[in-house]
Amino acid sequence: MAGRKPKARDHFWATVGNDSNECMEWPFAIDGGYGRVRIEPGGKPVRAHVAALELMGPPRPSPNHEVAHNCGNPACYNWRHLRWAERSDNLMDRAEQGRSRAIKGKKGFLSRGDVFEIANSLMLGETRREIAERFGCTRRLIDLIAQGKRHAKLTGFPEALTGGS
Repeated sequence: MAGRKPKARDHFWATVGNDSNECMEWPFAIDGGYGRVRIEPGGKPVRAHVAALELMGPPRPSPNHEVAHNCGNPACYNWRHLRWAERSDNLMDRAEQGRSRAIKGKKGFLSRGDVFEIANSLMLGETRREIAERFGCTRRLIDLIAQGKRHAKLTGFPEALTGGS
């Protein structure tokens, strides 16, 4: 049929496996910055980037893994820009890309480098109050980092502080 508008599903299947290394921004329905598509006729809408990685990328390592954007562009569904990541890593990436409030202190986002510096300061014996003031966050956040309840995969806490005991 000449002149008919392409359907999102047709567009997805025509473009998902292409050779581009550029961001491929989803041109159809967007929800929360992410593209939405029905892969099967009458099927449930799914996020385009999740469908792309599930179809073209490596298998999901575990149910705890979600899709993370290396490019920082939520509308991108180029599977070469996507990877499987655990929630904490994905939130950290989003914060570093300026797309999340997940670990924001009063003075701005805590980067991975900040978390490593906080961990180092804790191991060197700096007080939690001093660290919190320096990074513009609450002492409670520093306590949670020290207890291994926040960013434990980055810091190795609490084992790193206690020597594993």
